[in-house]
Amino acid sequence: MFKQTAIFFLVLFTVCLGCSQNVKVNGKVTFADDDSPLTCGSIVFDDGKVSSKAQLNEDGTYKLGFEKEGNGIPKGEYDVYIIGAMDKIPIRVTAEKNMLSNLPEDEEGMDSFKMIPLIAEKYQSGKTSGLHVTIDGSSQQFDFTVERP
Repeated sequence: MFKQTAIFFLVLFTVCLGCSQNVKVNGKVTFADDDSPLTCGSIVFDDGKVSSKAQLNEDGTYKLGFEKEGNGIPKGEYDVYIIGAMDKIPIRVTAEKNMLSNLPEDEEGMDSFKMIPLIAEKYQSGKTSGLHVTIDGSSQQFDFTVERP
């Protein structure tokens, strides 16, 4: 019984030790042309095994792993990309568009929305974004600059 208890606590200690190796990451995402913040979407850190995501705030900032003690992501090399950075613009459905888009007649004249990307397409994938970081400290800040489409 003592041996099983000792093994249990050794495993528990090892797991907790692994949790403490996680790193809290924060930063800001801005546009290259005017340094204004990207105000929507999520930033993703992906090393091929671990993928961690944080919501972008209205001022372009993000915090990853700050929710509760032990959160964060493991140290390592990460590709970074951004998802959901879209804006919806209103469009008016007209009779001409109605015929072209095959919308039901009762939708003619109704407002609708079209989603448009706010960032260049390359930033929407870790393979094409060109954003790469090494996480090696107890807490790190990474600011990123992106281009518009």
